[in-house]
Amino acid sequence: MLRIGERSQFVSVSELFRNKLRLYQNHLSLFWKVMIPIFILSFILDISYYSGIYTFFPNSTWEASTSNGLTVYTDLTHSLNFQFSSFISIFTWFALSMLVLTTYKLYRGYNVSFQEIWQQSLQKKGTIFGAGLLCVVVVISFLIFLLVLSGLIGFTLTIIGFFSFFIYFGVRMCLVHQCIIIENLTTLKAFQRSRELINGNFLKFFGRLLLLLWISNLLFNSFLALTLFIISFISTDLVPIRESILSGECLTLFYGIPISFYTNDINVSVGNISMSFSETPSFWIIAVISIVKTIVYALLTPLWAILTTHLYLEQTEGGEISGEIHVEAIEAQI
Repeated sequence: MLRIGERSQFVSVSELFRNKLRLYQNHLSLFWKVMIPIFILSFILDISYYSGIYTFFPNSTWEASTSNGLTVYTDLTHSLNFQFSSFISIFTWFALSMLVLTTYKLYRGYNVSFQEIWQQSLQKKGTIFGAGLLCVVVVISFLIFLLVLSGLIGFTLTIIGFFSFFIYFGVRMCLVHQCIIIENLTTLKAFQRSRELINGNFLKFFGRLLLLLWISNLLFNSFLALTLFIISFISTDLVPIRESILSGECLTLFYGIPISFYTNDINVSVGNISMSFSETPSFWIIAVISIVKTIVYALLTPLWAILTTHLYLEQTEGGEISGEIHVEAIEAQI
């Protein structure tokens, strides 16, 4: 049996990320064996949903973008429009818990069993999805509160207020998965515990999470842009987005974090390139974009589990793992 060793010393942000990538690289097959069933299920549901829309709602509006991949807008009634991008965000939330547990066991030098990871994660599925639902409720509730006040505080302060709260809440709750899956806490106690762990270290967490968010979005946008660019040579439907990619607009992708909103009938979009199809695209285009999106999500999700688990262990075990991590190998029983 092989172990992961650590030595306590100051480690720079660049060194931290190199260590995380090394851990990911050395245990790539293990991470994928744990999470790949989740992403396969997500892909199957996405394709099933798109197939239903494709068949029963032929007049739907389809949009391709570097930040979402594919989005479909369906008019259910004259006053109700339904927007769908993917089930993958829901499944990624659960996959993140399994990857957190996997990372924790690797750090501790335990034998890692595929079956054990799934068994322990499924036992906490209600708490995990409950935490995700609570996050959505809190963010939407605050957004509604700001919209009610928008007439008094103005549009600019409403936008600033929402993004400030979203960042604050996201950083404070970034260790919820660890608190649920490692400490076996309930949803509300996990939220409280995550907030407590980050007290006094908000800027440290914010800086590292922001850097990973930028890297993740840059990679995601780049992969999707390359996919759409290649498809555009096969299907003329995507020629407009190829022209945008070849223009100076592609430089906005380096912004990393896509932001878009409407104001005074003007669409403001940064860090994203998108286009609406003039007619329903061929289903093979829908399938290819969905496959690439699923694969990129699967590639990036372990990085979030590894980084947040490292930060969690720093907070719960002091400076024990703050130094360089010498990843030798570990016995994995799959």
